[in-house]
Amino acid sequence: MIQFRMLNRSKGPAMWSPRTQNDRMKFSEEWRLALERTPNIDFLAGNGFGLIVEGKRVVGVKTALGIEIKAKAVVLTNGTS
Repeated sequence: MIQFRMLNRSKGPAMWSPRTQNDRMKFSEEWRLALERTPNIDFLAGNGFGLIVEGKRVVGVKTALGIEIKAKAVVLTNGTS
């Protein structure tokens, strides 16, 4: 954190609002490291091509390279390149 301010201090405590100015690169790096140290989570970057569905459940992802990745849970996020 580079700077911290509490906004609306002239009003009651219910209206106070903390704000911080952060080092974006450091923040991003620390979150990535914290997530990577979390057990039982794997992060894969790539282009998803389709979902693998069995019955009414999504059980995996098929990548643009044709690789099928099966899992108990699938989280899709939009990214930019």
